[in-house]
Amino acid sequence: YNSNDIFNDIKISRNKFYRAAYLHAYWKRMVACDGTFNYYEQESINIIRERSNGPTSETQLAFNFRHNLDDAELVLKGIKHLDLETGAKQKIIEQAQAALIEGGRAEQFEIRDTESIPESPNQLTNERAAEAWQLGRIISGDEQEGVTDEVKEYLLDVKNKIATEVASISHQLVSNGYIDDARLLDADEAKRIGMVPFETTFFKLVSRYIVQSAGGLEQFLVSPSSVDIKELSKVIHQAMKEYMLVYKHDVPLYDKVFDTFDELSKEKVVPEIYLGRDGVYAFYGRKAQQLASKWEVKDGERVRKQDKETVKIAPKYLVFPRTYMSNLSPEAQHAYLEQEGITKEVDPHFFDTGYKGTIPENILILLGYDKKSLEDHIHLLTSDIAGRELSEMQTTASERGYDLRKRVIDIEYSPKATTTSEGLYRDEKGKIRPIEVASTPRDQLIFQTVKQGIWRHYWLKSLHARAEHDNKSLVVY
Repeated sequence: YNSNDIFNDIKISRNKFYRAAYLHAYWKRMVACDGTFNYYEQESINIIRERSNGPTSETQLAFNFRHNLDDAELVLKGIKHLDLETGAKQKIIEQAQAALIEGGRAEQFEIRDTESIPESPNQLTNERAAEAWQLGRIISGDEQEGVTDEVKEYLLDVKNKIATEVASISHQLVSNGYIDDARLLDADEAKRIGMVPFETTFFKLVSRYIVQSAGGLEQFLVSPSSVDIKELSKVIHQAMKEYMLVYKHDVPLYDKVFDTFDELSKEKVVPEIYLGRDGVYAFYGRKAQQLASKWEVKDGERVRKQDKETVKIAPKYLVFPRTYMSNLSPEAQHAYLEQEGITKEVDPHFFDTGYKGTIPENILILLGYDKKSLEDHIHLLTSDIAGRELSEMQTTASERGYDLRKRVIDIEYSPKATTTSEGLYRDEKGKIRPIEVASTPRDQLIFQTVKQGIWRHYWLKSLHARAEHDNKSLVVY
């Protein structure tokens, strides 16, 4: 009777997820005490059988931790063994850590120094980036000298896979009404409006994956089989699948989000705070709009604007997970927010995916807002709290035939460039930065691919809007 059997036997539904994960981590920790199937395993099975019949909500889990700090400590030690999405693990860690701080067994963190931050083994270093650039030249055929036939054959398979996936994406974009976006996949069209062709960028992203997975370019060139071609093909396909899902489901939602902020910014510029990590894709879409608005169209082509017209878009990405609220002192939180220019004086508005808006609510209260004014400053894709869900979200999802709440969950658990931040530190120049660890090469590739889709769509859309405003034509075909 192994851990997976126990985990499956709990029969998880969404509302039982946290309890099941907690019990599984608890069991893992007990087994780790001895490493064999012995008394600890049987005892933990009894605990699971007993507790899996009890209340299952996240609130109840927090209650259990507060009343059993030993459980909380065991979970923090055992959670690393749990094979679950990072977002799910983080919620459990947050509850356990908060309980330990409240119970006096842990202290709130202050801002750390550079030496105390953890290593990030998957971080793309300058050396690996240079190697990925070199591999990209090999893939494109610009640099083939000394490359073995085995490597050439491997990379040809990769190129063919990418070409097939891009062709499929182009067809799907047309089918979903994104005709200009499909045309923009053409290299010449992309270059004409100042974009690097998508396939060129994607080759670079795949090169990063290969170099990181192999442990360096030299290792890959010596033994290309060190990076499983079948696994790479699966990752490429998944990246393209996520790329297309954003167009089908998320872009219509983000359109409504940006319309809301545009309306708010008619009289004055409203600082738009996109909370990470879940708000990262919306942020990049909005950032693309901001930068694209600095250009105009002349004779059907993009040129940089000469005037200094104020751009009424002020997006900002803020890493502020729930652990900051419980693990960081109010002084540390204030220092970080003030550094990022987020104060009551600028009157910030917050975007997040859902559901309650606990993080923006706590930030606003920390800044000195009273509870009556919270709803006007919190904008969520979905929420059960009146006034926090953006208008037309449910209607937009229904018209496109998908469940909004489920899609928001997918966004929250989708691959990101980094894992959830563990705290704050000061770099060598004294700037406060989030402590983040780079995700796996797989997750980085998928994230960067989706980011490309979001960025290119809103860049193109903004150029079209500028052309229409100036009564000029931006031709993309």
